Amino acid sequence: MRKRRIGTAKFFTLLLLLYHTSAKDSGLKQAEFADRTGVSVVQLSRMENDRIQPDLRWLFGVCEQFHVNVRWLYQGIGPMYKKEGRSMETARRMLHQSLALTGLLEKLSRLPEEEQQEIIRLWETGLEQKRKEEGCRQEEKNLKVYRLHLELYSAWFLASEQRILERYNGGEAITRDILIPEDMTFHALHYAIQRLFGWRNSHLHQFCLEEEDFERLTHGGKYKVWKRLAGYLFRVPTDDPGYFWDDDYDQDGPSGVRWMKKKYKGPYYYDSDVETLEYAYDFIEETEKTMKKIGTVTVPDYFEAVSENTGKLMKREKKVDLADFENLRLADLQSAIIFDGSFNRIRESLPVASVLNSRADIGENSGYPDDGPVCNCIDYQYDFGDDWKVLIELYTLSAAESEDRRILEAVQKVRASHAPVCIEAVGKSVMDDVGGYRGYISFLETINGCGGSDEEKEQRRNYRLWAAGQGWKNTKPSAEKLL
Repeated sequence: MRKRRIGTAKFFTLLLLLYHTSAKDSGLKQAEFADRTGVSVVQLSRMENDRIQPDLRWLFGVCEQFHVNVRWLYQGIGPMYKKEGRSMETARRMLHQSLALTGLLEKLSRLPEEEQQEIIRLWETGLEQKRKEEGCRQEEKNLKVYRLHLELYSAWFLASEQRILERYNGGEAITRDILIPEDMTFHALHYAIQRLFGWRNSHLHQFCLEEEDFERLTHGGKYKVWKRLAGYLFRVPTDDPGYFWDDDYDQDGPSGVRWMKKKYKGPYYYDSDVETLEYAYDFIEETEKTMKKIGTVTVPDYFEAVSENTGKLMKREKKVDLADFENLRLADLQSAIIFDGSFNRIRESLPVASVLNSRADIGENSGYPDDGPVCNCIDYQYDFGDDWKVLIELYTLSAAESEDRRILEAVQKVRASHAPVCIEAVGKSVMDDVGGYRGYISFLETINGCGGSDEEKEQRRNYRLWAAGQGWKNTKPSAEKLL
């Protein structure tokens, strides 16, 4: 059964309970708490009264200061405290004192009964899990580690372009191999990919299944099958800016590189309203109301016959009843209604290892979430104008790799840092706004040319200056330093 998520305001209320309990002196005053956490008393008061929403980065920062385990708080995973904590009796006493002194007990009592019970359940669960802290630490040491192979992909190259790539790129392809912890999410992987290939998180992106896997899982692209997976495996096709752009980047804070490094380091947490099951249900309900109103429509019907005149697939038309949810196909639905995104878009809050599998044969009947991982390969698409594509494959470490000293050290580093580690890099990094893979090859040819007119020399000079401004270096990167 899927765990219900509590809202940000209630999440904040629960955090306050924990902070007061975790403080060295019970009954930490509001002014002291505000001073220690970098906000004013006025801001804190407004947050406690739900007049403004707290910033998640601030919440996690406070959680860090008071040694509260965020993963336990929000997901019920691991110990309650990150460091040696108090006994259960002391924690209960301090909780009661803190609630009474801050007035939060009254606020808690005003919440709906269901939410009161959830907060109490989370609290009591944490106290019980405190007893198992040492066992959880041992489990962290035994965190599973997987290997991902990532390769920049283009549907086709001219032979001349392939030669240019081999000559100036330092390899016949651009690939990266990394080790990741088992709980790393697709959202965290997005930031790691940006660093691995030299991009700067400047454009839209998405993770999606290979076409044959999408067809298999949706039984040939049927709407009714996709609907059962929406909110679990797929996110609904609507574009919320917050889905693509995290709002915790501070221009006056750490550099973009340091910020991105924090994004792909665990513990992994991604809170997007458009990825919740509730949002998916609401979207489907509203969309189906519209579909019923539209009723029968005429849509294009492409078929496998090529016109002798144009050399393109011939087109005819057909009538489709959008209210016939049992037999409706996604392709016909998208022809009738314009959506803001693709139906084939993976939820980024999912762990990578919950979708990808290293087995060569997944099986015809594999389904999500009951049957676990569903495919061997997944696509990462970035900058829909330049159309960058990265193929991602997951492997379990082989017996030989498990005995390789270099790999063993990398595995230990992944577990110790709770972050991915790059173990192999082929080819140079790329950059934003260069025109995609083929544009990058043209760029390599231009800057490595010699002779020519004054205009051509000036173009090479300008290209190099522009690339340097993008942070690009004409050298093969060190795998160990990429992340």
